[in-house]
Amino acid sequence: MPSDPGKPALSDKGSSGTSRASRRKLVVKEDPEAREAEDLQVSHYYMTTGNYLGAYLRAKDALNTIPDDPLAHFAIGESAQKLKKTDEAVSEFKLYLKLDPDGVKAKSAERALDEMTPK
Repeated sequence: MPSDPGKPALSDKGSSGTSRASRRKLVVKEDPEAREAEDLQVSHYYMTTGNYLGAYLRAKDALNTIPDDPLAHFAIGESAQKLKKTDEAVSEFKLYLKLDPDGVKAKSAERALDEMTPK
């Protein structure tokens, strides 16, 4: 109900422009470790569903975020092996073992290397 009977009630016709606040760009700083962990988690999911190219690409993203993470190298090696990129897989598994020789994936990396290298 209007406060002044002589004036019509206000009507909201929406905004026709932009406010200064909406034109400002928000800068969100992303935590590199959280980003890399998400990339590796998605890469693992893709491996379990048979999307080896997706796993390979997400593992590469993780490696771009944190280049010396052994698990990212292992993930690339694992997906490269499935994609028949044998040279790259061997290189990545060897790098994993160099970075983390007693790591949780060391036995898997050694097994994969044994399968791929001629005897």
